[in-house]
Amino acid sequence: EEDVYKIAFRCLGSIGTFEYVVMPFGLKNVVATYQRAMNAIFHDMIGRNLE
Repeated sequence: EEDVYKIAFRCLGSIGTFEYVVMPFGLKNVVATYQRAMNAIFHDMIGRNLE
């Protein structure tokens, strides 16, 4: 429970702050899941605006 604050993130603009409450497989795969999500979200910018 002391690490709960580490799994929140804030989006720019008026979208707000998001915090994971539960992940179906726990936090052991969160790094890979996060990377896949970021790749999916920013796929148009990778190589052009992002490295």
